[in-house]
Amino acid sequence: ERTANHGKVVDGFTIEDGILTGYSGTAQHIVIPDGVRVIGVSAFENNTDIVSVTIPKGVWIIDQLAFADCTALESVTLPGSLKLIGKCAFSGSGIRTLRTSANIAEGAFFDCGQLKSVYISAGTVHIENGAFVDCPDLEEVYIGKTVRIIGDNAFCNCRILDVIIPKSVTVIGEKAFGYLYEEDELRYYTEFTIHGVRGTAAERYAIKNNFAFIPG
Repeated sequence: ERTANHGKVVDGFTIEDGILTGYSGTAQHIVIPDGVRVIGVSAFENNTDIVSVTIPKGVWIIDQLAFADCTALESVTLPGSLKLIGKCAFSGSGIRTLRTSANIAEGAFFDCGQLKSVYISAGTVHIENGAFVDCPDLEEVYIGKTVRIIGDNAFCNCRILDVIIPKSVTVIGEKAFGYLYEEDELRYYTEFTIHGVRGTAAERYAIKNNFAFIPG
């Protein structure tokens, strides 16, 4: 079957030249077909049926807004081949945990109210501005030893009380960690603690923002 834009339709997935551009099905648990390299812009945006998605090896980009406002989406399995999670790709979704080695673009997980834990493993280099801003239940974050840049507001307005920042990180943006909105005013919370190596960006950020720093 082919659509007006010449994309091939397989089990409700519209695919053109390795790019998944849309989905017309109603399944709750979906597996992205083999052969897809890119999940395109807004491919699943505003889909309120999907609860889980498995993305196979070979996919290397999840483009902007791909799963934005998929409010029922709780579970996403990402492949090691993935290189980029695009701008606002999962913003407003119901995702609860994240494990990835991809670079994370601006606002990729903005306003994910159910997100509780994030595990960023070796491979990730950039966590861009506001990547996890306004995730009020996010308490646990692991940052892998290849991360170099953590952008402005990356984890702003999250419930993280302490974080280990590896020495690979050379840039930590403004209000990246340790700030919460209270009564519509952004404030830093005094109990926030940074663990890291002396003389690195982790210590400099702690000093600048008057946060506790534990070397190790």
